[in-house]
Amino acid sequence: MHNRWPLRSAFLVLAFAAILLPARAAHAWAHQGHILLTRLACLRIINDPAAPEDLKAFLKANMKYDLESCRRLATEELVGAEARNHLVGMDGAATLPDRIIDTDEGKTILEPFGVPEAKLHFIDLEYFTADPTYADDLSHKPKFTDVPRDVKDPRFKNSGFLPLRAADVYQRLVTALGTADKPLDNTAAVKWAGYLAHYLEDSTQPHHGTADFKSLSYLVGKVKGVESKTSKHADGTQTAYLSVDRKLNINPHGDLEFQLFENTEEPHKTLRVEYWDELQRELKRLDAEPAAKEPAKFDAFAVSLTLVLQGYDHLPVVGHAAQAAYETGKFDPAAFFKFQGKGPAGEETIIQLIARQNAAAVRAVEQGLRAAWDEAKKK
Repeated sequence: MHNRWPLRSAFLVLAFAAILLPARAAHAWAHQGHILLTRLACLRIINDPAAPEDLKAFLKANMKYDLESCRRLATEELVGAEARNHLVGMDGAATLPDRIIDTDEGKTILEPFGVPEAKLHFIDLEYFTADPTYADDLSHKPKFTDVPRDVKDPRFKNSGFLPLRAADVYQRLVTALGTADKPLDNTAAVKWAGYLAHYLEDSTQPHHGTADFKSLSYLVGKVKGVESKTSKHADGTQTAYLSVDRKLNINPHGDLEFQLFENTEEPHKTLRVEYWDELQRELKRLDAEPAAKEPAKFDAFAVSLTLVLQGYDHLPVVGHAAQAAYETGKFDPAAFFKFQGKGPAGEETIIQLIARQNAAAVRAVEQGLRAAWDEAKKK
């Protein structure tokens, strides 16, 4: 989920061109997407003859685990914003971090971060550069080494803590899975397995890595209702920000995440089938790549941050697709999802972009769950 309020800090005020965007809740890949990706990741483990049988049994006991149920979820079913029929097992755990955002539990300050749940789902990468604003040429994207593995670094308070939270829940999962001599705690293990899946999946949504988390910089001056404004402060400083008329429901962040699963009518019906086919192709492509040497230990911080950095490269395509989708002032799903632009690996449509990012999420979740199990049982 990406749910944040405009922030004013000395850092932002000094950065006079900083883009501050109005808050609006949006679930990364929607409840439907999180459930689908988590099921697919677990299914890959279940179907692997080399995977530990006890791990397979744990997953089977807590989720649906057949490819056909995944296909129906992607192409036919509607989970909805409340996911009422998907609140238990791995389905429920994978969506829980989003579902608690507006509850007392979600508003509780969590340590060691010192922030509530909503600030754990994203990391605005620009805060780790000299200019904390988004640029279409991606010149404000930091290097991996620019982002410290230090929860006390004050920049995280504004940027969000996503990679650090992924590392935190990974260790919680390892503990919940027990040891070679101690049985797992099923309730805790399901929760933290779902949480790990959720944050790794969030890491692949391009908007979860940027201050321009609605791609409004691409719409200002081009789409009615999106305007550039300036706030004047008592100390004489000014802060530039982008404003969107909420009545117009302009939300490229949400469009990328859940518009695909809004309904089963055309053009969504055809688009969803196309997405499912692309996702299967992307997973096969990843499996066909030469196997990289696996690190001695799964590093959830590094995996999450790498995914965020990779997703960042897709932001220009998303932004230009949003321009096309809102050209008439009203969102056009076909114009958005079929839009084709130059991505990091060449020309891509938004459907292909989503499938590529989702496949990376499935792979990361699968690797994280396997690694956590192995680490726990070696103790």
